[in-house]
Amino acid sequence: SDDTEPLRNIGSVHLYVSRRQLTENIKQIFSEGLIFFFAMLILAALLTIIISRRITRPIFLLLDYLNKIEKGKLGEVIENLENNEIGDVQKGFNSMSQSLLANRMQLDQKIKTATVELINAISDLEYKNRELGIARDQAQNADRVKSQFLANMSHEIRTPIHGIQGFVNLLSRTELKPDQKRYTDIINQSTHDLSAIINEVLDFSKIESGNIELHETEFSLFELLESTRDSLFTTAMEKGIDLYLTLYSDTPNFLLGDPVRLKQILINLIGNAIKFTDQGYVNITVFMQDEYINQCSIRINIEDSGIGISEQDQPTLFKAFKQIESDSNRRYSGTGLGLVISKNMAKLMGGDITLQSSPGSGSLFSLTLPFVPVKEKSLTSNPFTGQAVMIYCFTPYSQSELQSLFNRIGFDSETQLIDGDSDLDTIKSQLSQNLNYFSLIVMDLRHKTLAPDDLFDTHIKDKKNIIVMHYDQTLVDSNTLATYPFLSIINTGSNLRQILSAQKEPATGMPPQPNSNRSSRPKKILLVDDNPINLKLAVELTQLWGHHPYEASHARQAMQLFKRMSFDLILLDIQMPEIDGVDLMKMMREYKPDLDTPIVAITANVMDMEKERLLKAGFNAYISKPIEEEKLRLLLEHQPVIENTDSTPDFASASELSIDYDLTMRLTAKNSKLANEIFTLLQSDLPDYRSALQNAVESKSIEDIAAIVHKLQGVTCYAGLPRLKQLLSNCLVTDELKDEFHFQTCTEIIRELGNIEHQLEQFFASRHSA
Repeated sequence: SDDTEPLRNIGSVHLYVSRRQLTENIKQIFSEGLIFFFAMLILAALLTIIISRRITRPIFLLLDYLNKIEKGKLGEVIENLENNEIGDVQKGFNSMSQSLLANRMQLDQKIKTATVELINAISDLEYKNRELGIARDQAQNADRVKSQFLANMSHEIRTPIHGIQGFVNLLSRTELKPDQKRYTDIINQSTHDLSAIINEVLDFSKIESGNIELHETEFSLFELLESTRDSLFTTAMEKGIDLYLTLYSDTPNFLLGDPVRLKQILINLIGNAIKFTDQGYVNITVFMQDEYINQCSIRINIEDSGIGISEQDQPTLFKAFKQIESDSNRRYSGTGLGLVISKNMAKLMGGDITLQSSPGSGSLFSLTLPFVPVKEKSLTSNPFTGQAVMIYCFTPYSQSELQSLFNRIGFDSETQLIDGDSDLDTIKSQLSQNLNYFSLIVMDLRHKTLAPDDLFDTHIKDKKNIIVMHYDQTLVDSNTLATYPFLSIINTGSNLRQILSAQKEPATGMPPQPNSNRSSRPKKILLVDDNPINLKLAVELTQLWGHHPYEASHARQAMQLFKRMSFDLILLDIQMPEIDGVDLMKMMREYKPDLDTPIVAITANVMDMEKERLLKAGFNAYISKPIEEEKLRLLLEHQPVIENTDSTPDFASASELSIDYDLTMRLTAKNSKLANEIFTLLQSDLPDYRSALQNAVESKSIEDIAAIVHKLQGVTCYAGLPRLKQLLSNCLVTDELKDEFHFQTCTEIIRELGNIEHQLEQFFASRHSA
């Protein structure tokens, strides 16, 4: 129809619906829908449960097995495997579990093996630690016993050395035949050699035990080097070799260091060079190698023209008790300790010793040490400042030596080396042209190729001070050189300066001689020593010097003298029976609290700790045995005594003889009268010694045994009793050995004393029958 046509009502429909019927229909539809919904929900839940159990059950089972593995139950496997992807996971789990179990079993086995090895290692370590502890205790005990042994042997060896040196010195002052004089010189040299060996052995022992201490002090390097050269000069002259000393101008004089140890090293090195040089020279040169802010390095070269050392022998040169030559062809005596001591001492001081050498070409030892330079002390005006000296020499070494010597005393030195081909006219012409420049002319006569008169004309002699020099005036031809003043080259710079300063005219003699041996006034001296030979020697020496000695052989006698009179000096032996020197000194100071008399300890125990102990105990000074005359003289003049502390080893050997008559004759210098007197005294004293020792053994008194052993050891120093000496050396009584002391040795000593007494009876019986 047309859209524009208006709407028309066709008709109407009337519906009539029952509300009740509609409500019931709605309720029926809702209830049926609800029942269907819950039915479907229950069905879905049942299906979900069924399906989830098929999926989650193997997963939870897998988790359960994982928990077991976590708790350490390795090797567990899932028996019922699923036929799906989860079954594959379960198979992987089973494989992993078995692998973990296998690895764990293998690891457990390795741990067990490692544990057993560790237990064994710990056991070995504990055992080795116990062994190390025992070895350490043994080493410490051995070191303590060695120190005590060295101290005791020092006393016993130095006591006879003291007696030998003292009486040989006294004997040398008497009128002797040439042969007798030669014998005394040999004995004197032998005792000095023995003392040197003892010193080397002790120094080596100290270095090994680490007991060497350095004492730094200010000192003059020039004076130390010159005094060292002077002390070895005689040895060089006896061998007919030259001994040169050159100090370069850049070398500082005053240093801070240990001069005693430095001199010990130099004496070893220079003495060695002299010993192994049969002809030629030993040249000592000193210079500053390096300079730092507060330190300098000094180098001392000791060059010689001796036998030299091969390359293969050089590594053993600085080893203890090693010498280059074999025992079968060795010409040079010594212990082989000098160089190793010197090298160790140099390292202790922060330096080193090096060597350059080849056979037949000599050797060059270089000592390098660090020192702290000290500012030069102010001196008075030098009279030679600005003055020049002309020096004529015949060798390059002597040229360097004399130039440095005169430079040290303030001269501006010029030198001229004269060789065999020198043009004498040219030299004389140069001297005449520069004559006004020089205030002094010096000519070195060592190895001279021309005489002074050949060089110096009369007008030169009249105008200038001319001095000739050599080692000693006895080496100069006094007839042809009488008009020339002589000076020894072996002079310190300060001494040479004083000599030249004191001379208004050319020098006419030797340097001033030392002071007389006699002290300014006689002194009263108390000498206390239980050894009659040492006591007699000290009395003889002090009486010879004009003093008044009073002797005492034990402490009680000494106290009686001490209470009756006053003394200027008291000398006490430390090792005495009953009351030793320390206790006696304390008794004297307690009796006289204001005592100002010096009390000096005398002992052969020269270990460092012994010296400190004695000085701390209250002694004013300390002197070691054997007492040298110069040391005793210094004590009497109240001057300081410098001691070189050392100790000694035992050099006695056992013998099958109870009495060695040949040894007794050697000990008494082949004096049969003295030997008879010793045997007579021994025969009269032996029963008392035997009885006293027997009583001491029965009462087990170690103190009494020690006193008797000490006396018997003194007897064996002057009588040849080798078996008794050996037994006594095995019967040392010290604080450390008291608990281990064996009285069996004393029984053997008593038996040996009986053997000696019996042999002495046979000896005197044979003499009477003859």
